[in-house]
Amino acid sequence: MGHIDSSPIAYFEKPPAESRDRVLSTQEFEQLLKHVPVDEFRDLLSVHWETGCRPQESLRVEAKFVDLKNSRWVFPIKKSKGKRRPRIVYLNDTALAITKRYMHKWPDGPIFRNTKGRPWTKDSVNCRFERLKNKFGTRCCMYLFRHSFATKMLESGLDALTVALLLGHSNPAMLSTTYQHLAHNPGHLLEQLNRASSQ
Repeated sequence: MGHIDSSPIAYFEKPPAESRDRVLSTQEFEQLLKHVPVDEFRDLLSVHWETGCRPQESLRVEAKFVDLKNSRWVFPIKKSKGKRRPRIVYLNDTALAITKRYMHKWPDGPIFRNTKGRPWTKDSVNCRFERLKNKFGTRCCMYLFRHSFATKMLESGLDALTVALLLGHSNPAMLSTTYQHLAHNPGHLLEQLNRASSQ
């Protein structure tokens, strides 16, 4: 803004990204939902669990971005992360049913809203998570559901390229570094080896 000559934090070293080895099992997710008293928030969490979408995508999706014929959200380039290509979020039956319900309720603007009819924001979501922490016993965030989705897909045997495309990554190599904790799961690796050996 011109008040100082240079940024006082310009030369600060950026801290490394946190490890993403924490995931929710299906049983933990179902248990979590039992502590969520509000349908609107429960549906928002369910969409994240079922699609692995980014938080900003669920908070910004509008009815006009929904492609019902192909069961997906299609964000135009200017609304997508990186702004280089359209972002497509594919919807399974559960996520599609939730999307339909809210897009008909809110045909204009963001479709996911709280009990007061206001679009969810990062702050309002974090406030809900803070309340949920006291009941569930652990702190959650939207990226935990995205990470759990990716881990679940990889453990199910889905190939890394398909998982990367579902997550919206342009480079599937990112999966090998972000989800390397799978290498420490001997049961998963042994199952994959036996599956490949029997073919």
